Amino acid sequence: DMIDVQEGAFMMGNQNYPDANPVHKVTLQGFKIAKYETTQFIWQAVTGYNPSSQIGNILKPVENISWQEVQNFIIRLNLLTARNY
Repeated sequence: DMIDVQEGAFMMGNQNYPDANPVHKVTLQGFKIAKYETTQFIWQAVTGYNPSSQIGNILKPVENISWQEVQNFIIRLNLLTARNY
């Protein structure tokens, strides 16, 4: 299931932390996001592997994945489901 996230703006950063400077305004367009985290079970069913360090309960969220791995996951998920995520 996908849910809508409305467009909006917020201030990002923290003047008390050098790594979080400068404080600046971020504006996002509306987008859709999965209602639930992707589980290790779903990830493995789509990709054929499980990169998670917390393997054992396949209902836990998948973790230890890169941005590029997510892009590949979405491509494969689209092909398997004939949908456009």
